[in-house]
Amino acid sequence: MHHINIVNIYVFNIYNTLLYNIYIYYKVMSFLYLLGFFLIILMYLINKYSFTNLKPTCENYVTNTYLYLAFSILLIALLVNVLNNICSSNTINSLKNILCNVPFLLFSSIASLVIVFVIFFTKKNYSKNGHVLNHILWISFLLLFSVSFRTVFMYINNYDIVYTIFLTFIIFLIMSLAVYINPSFFERSYKFAITGLFVALIVIIISEIILIFYKNKLAQKYITYFGIIVFSLLISYDTIELFNLAKNCVEYPNYPKSSLDFFITIINLFTDLIRAKSGRY
Repeated sequence: MHHINIVNIYVFNIYNTLLYNIYIYYKVMSFLYLLGFFLIILMYLINKYSFTNLKPTCENYVTNTYLYLAFSILLIALLVNVLNNICSSNTINSLKNILCNVPFLLFSSIASLVIVFVIFFTKKNYSKNGHVLNHILWISFLLLFSVSFRTVFMYINNYDIVYTIFLTFIIFLIMSLAVYINPSFFERSYKFAITGLFVALIVIIISEIILIFYKNKLAQKYITYFGIIVFSLLISYDTIELFNLAKNCVEYPNYPKSSLDFFITIINLFTDLIRAKSGRY
């Protein structure tokens, strides 16, 4: 009788574990399908409003840039979740061996950085014949960047992630609305502010490099909060720059480049916020 009870408990535990795993699987898959659904909607909106006769149009410039930005963020969210599922699975396959190892992580980090430099330093804001290449580079960057960006979430709980996403959205909304409410202030202060923010970014980069070799948690904490301030301000000045690009656009806008300005700022803001929330400096 005692042995029968042990067997029953064992079977019951297996049954519960199986049900839990099925629940988690369908929960994850439902989230991925939802992201995919919204991505399809965004693709439709981008195709409808950003292009005329298969050429990018200047109409609705600001809205179109935000559509590209939303697409970038959702695609990264989808890719990061897919990569997490592949890398956390118990099964070992060739795809996991390629995507989840350190050499590929280093390759994707370097390659995405190279593509960013190509986009920002060789691609114009308005490009008549380069819109296909612009989009290829943009998608390539997002695919490669998702591999390295996945590491941000490796030691963070779901609550911190959701909280940080919400906080990032609120900061983005407030800093963008500030420009809509008082654009003249940001127009007047643009040159001075951008110069100051550029210097601040250089300070942050140099400090981060130094702190790799000389660990100092307090210094890293100050740099993180300083970064939050800098990237929050950059949202406002990216917005006023977006208004100027929309005003000067005549034909063939480069929406991937315009949206990438915002995307990189938001990603850096999100990363600093998640560091501050989790205390992992």
